[in-house]
Amino acid sequence: MKLRPLLTGLVAGLLLANAPRTTWCGETGLALKDRVALCKAATALVEVAQGSRVQGTGSAFCVHEAGLFVTNRHVLLTRRPRSPRDDMRKIPLVKRATLVLSPSEAAQQEVKAEVLRVSDDFDLALLRAEGMDRVFSRLTLGSVDDLMETAEVLAFGFPFGKALAVNRDSYPSISVNAGRITSLRRKEGVLDKIQVDVVLNPGNSGGPVLDAQGKVIGVVVSGIVGMGVNFAIPVSKVRRFLSRPEILFTPPPLKQATQHLPVEFRARVVSLLSPRAPMILELILETGDSGRHRYDMTLQDGVHRVIATPVPRAKGPLVVRLTATYSDGEVNGDVEDRCFRIGERQVKLSEIRSLKLGAPLKAELHSGDTLRGAVVDLGVVPIAVGGQWLRCKLDRAREIDVVRPEEVDAVTFTIVARSAGKEAGRLTASVYIEGVAREPVYPAMAQGRFLRPSRSATPTSYLQMVSSKGDWIGQGQTYSYDGAQLQVRRNSRGVTVMVDGWHADFGAPMG
Repeated sequence: MKLRPLLTGLVAGLLLANAPRTTWCGETGLALKDRVALCKAATALVEVAQGSRVQGTGSAFCVHEAGLFVTNRHVLLTRRPRSPRDDMRKIPLVKRATLVLSPSEAAQQEVKAEVLRVSDDFDLALLRAEGMDRVFSRLTLGSVDDLMETAEVLAFGFPFGKALAVNRDSYPSISVNAGRITSLRRKEGVLDKIQVDVVLNPGNSGGPVLDAQGKVIGVVVSGIVGMGVNFAIPVSKVRRFLSRPEILFTPPPLKQATQHLPVEFRARVVSLLSPRAPMILELILETGDSGRHRYDMTLQDGVHRVIATPVPRAKGPLVVRLTATYSDGEVNGDVEDRCFRIGERQVKLSEIRSLKLGAPLKAELHSGDTLRGAVVDLGVVPIAVGGQWLRCKLDRAREIDVVRPEEVDAVTFTIVARSAGKEAGRLTASVYIEGVAREPVYPAMAQGRFLRPSRSATPTSYLQMVSSKGDWIGQGQTYSYDGAQLQVRRNSRGVTVMVDGWHADFGAPMG
């Protein structure tokens, strides 16, 4: 017989099942009424969709009052397996799902949830409810140490998804089924699966299995439909899956005008299991060639905080690269930024892209503006050339081209959590600085520079080609780079590729 995940898909017909037990045989533990109420409040229906089409449903339960829910990895598949031979590990997963809390009740809520992490080996996933400033009801993880065959258990979930809803296009009430442990399936002496005779069906996947104390001892994962043979992932595996703490961090918005000003960074570390020692957080800021800046965060009211400057100001005066063309040659070198006037306007060398000093005079700025008028106060300027200083009369040149230092267009934030001196987890995110001028397309392409496509309301898809070179296609242009030029790291939705100071994020196609 083939084991099938207990996840709803296309249901061909109704399955009849034995009526659940109406009494609880445990002599000690939490009262049955309290166990049921506790688990109903902490269990949610999971709805997975691709676009506007619902792909399937499953169950999940809360393990932390901040809104962290555990479910099965296979619940998050972008499509259902086409055959028993279809490897579910190769099917892509959704990045977000919908959690339905208290379905069919007056307090029903639909909450978007982000996928934080998954485990292929354990078939588990961790979701975080988004945009909810509330304390969630949660369940406590139990232990497998005292489990034994014939012990009574309760399973909670949503079999058949919406099919059991009283009203069409509504959500069903939660199902609570009682049963017993029929086998403790071990692999090389270690508990691998818990077999139960609880009545379970597609849609129960990801739901909790409780003991007499009202604690989670397993997660529904698979079964043989209609045979009374169903399986749960033991809580020992859930504990291993949740052993790494979750760092919750939203970087502050960054703008060009305020990038050099101090701002408060806040982060929360959620220890899903009781930590042996307090968590200490460190903020690391990276801004291209300026190196790393480390800051210790202070815990206050449950939130780790630190005030830091996203982009520290460069030490010393700004230096620009200048090419001055004369009738008998040209000079290339570095010049400290300085002010002069064109007509009635005062400008800086760093603002100039090209200055033609013939008649008529024309100055093109990096901002795209064009100025005309007499040049005043340019005169003799020291230029560093090959370790020497030359004094050049710039107002005698025919043309001056200025290349200013690259502006920092993104800041990378890394939060590192440590416990008892050992790293327990880290989170990395990059944020672009709003308002930073971008290089024009054609000069950058001529120099072989990577171009980050400009922001657009039009959905854009990116493809990574498997070859000796990295090929990326975006907005109708193709750019190729040798592997040695690329730095690749994972982010929450895919990978970030860094080329010559530019960043590009690659993930699931959009649109």
